[in-house]
Amino acid sequence: MSLGRTGSTYLTAHFQNYLYNKKSKVYNAHEFFRFWPMHFYKHIHFLKAYDLEIPKSFVDFMCNLVKFTEGSGKQPEKWEWVAPETRPYGRKQVDLLNIRQKKDGYYIHDEWPYSLNMIDDFCEQISKVQGLEYFIHKHIGRISEDFGDEWAYEKVIDKADLVIVNYRYSILDTFISLSKAKQSQEWVSVGNYKPEYDNKIEWSKKYFIDYATNRYMASYNKVKEALKTTQKPHFVIQYENFVANLNKRQYLADLLLESGVVKSSEIDYLLALLRPRIIKQSKPREFYEDCFNAQGVKKFKEDYHDIKHLTTYTY
Repeated sequence: MSLGRTGSTYLTAHFQNYLYNKKSKVYNAHEFFRFWPMHFYKHIHFLKAYDLEIPKSFVDFMCNLVKFTEGSGKQPEKWEWVAPETRPYGRKQVDLLNIRQKKDGYYIHDEWPYSLNMIDDFCEQISKVQGLEYFIHKHIGRISEDFGDEWAYEKVIDKADLVIVNYRYSILDTFISLSKAKQSQEWVSVGNYKPEYDNKIEWSKKYFIDYATNRYMASYNKVKEALKTTQKPHFVIQYENFVANLNKRQYLADLLLESGVVKSSEIDYLLALLRPRIIKQSKPREFYEDCFNAQGVKKFKEDYHDIKHLTTYTY
């Protein structure tokens, strides 16, 4: 359970993955319900490669991925790709009417093509693959916040045998990271640092306060309540502590064993031996204002006293 820009991709990369190592017993789905749904096809192709059944929920997903409108009169027929991530945080839908993205010449619309039971259906099918015993995925909190009651935290968590809560102590770092990723469209770094990720960004006190209170703190507080309701075994990883730990594999192994769900004989099946290729995206900085453009630096310094109490969170 995680919000975006909290190191969740880096964390999940420390687990084994059957897709890249057939000796592994883990299907590591990373972000199973992706915000760019085309990425979901790697799971569909996995089912096909192993001659497994394509569940009805997956067929429904494929039908919902493209919105088709029949032509009438002088109006031509229209196709619209689904792309939930085209709605930037902090902007209303009406603001996007004149900046609609296109892909392959077709308009993109903001809807959510998945259903939660797709996890059950997928796990039922991959359990037929000899040797596969574990399924891990990360759930990004924005799904539960934006896409209706079906995605309530309690319903998501209730499907798990063990829950890892991943969060970042610095809300300000998370907000800056999100702003940089949206501006650069660089969401993850694999092996190579990309300088454009650290281009100067704008600062908005209004958007930060809204993000910190209505998105970040509110989401993790709901996760707490959902874990209390479901009574699921869980442990918490703070991003800053995790990246500072020199032996991350042992750090994770200890937490898994302490959960009481995982046995010592299972650790090697769950955790990767090699360090992930994913790297930290941004370069070190001395001051937060180094991230902002000239106008933003002045505004940030003026606003900092008012927002300082919202810049950190302890789960």
